[in-house]
Amino acid sequence: MVPCCINYNAKQKPSLSQGNTSMVEYFSRLREVWVALDVLMPTPQCTCGGCTYGASKATADQAIFTPLIQFLMGLSDTFGHLRDQLLVMDPIPTDNNAYSMILTVEKQKEIHMERINNVDNVAMQVKVKGK
Repeated sequence: MVPCCINYNAKQKPSLSQGNTSMVEYFSRLREVWVALDVLMPTPQCTCGGCTYGASKATADQAIFTPLIQFLMGLSDTFGHLRDQLLVMDPIPTDNNAYSMILTVEKQKEIHMERINNVDNVAMQVKVKGK
C-alpha cells in the first residue's frame, strides 16, 4: 500500500528524497513505493501478438527508466556528480545497478573518512606525547 503521506507524480521530483538518511534506508523506502505502485498501476502489456509499433518495448523501457530517474533525483546533492555520470551511461543502468554503484561510492567515502580520522588521531597523539 502506498503511504498516504507520499505525493506521487512521476513527472515531478519525488517527494521521497534521501535527505540525511542512509542510502540503504532511502532505496528501501523507494522500493516499497515502487512495489505498491506496480500493484496499483501495473505496466500495460501488449496483447496484439507481435507488437509492430514498438509500444511494448517503449512501455517496458519507461517502466525501467522512471524508477531510476526518481531514485537519482531524490539523492542528496553529495552524489550529484555520480548522478550525472549514471545518466549518460550507455546503456543506462537499472535502478538496482545505479543503487549498487552509489552504495559502493558511499562505502568508499566512509572508509576514506575513517582513514583521515585515524591519521588525525595518530598525529594528535604524537603531538601530545612530544610536549
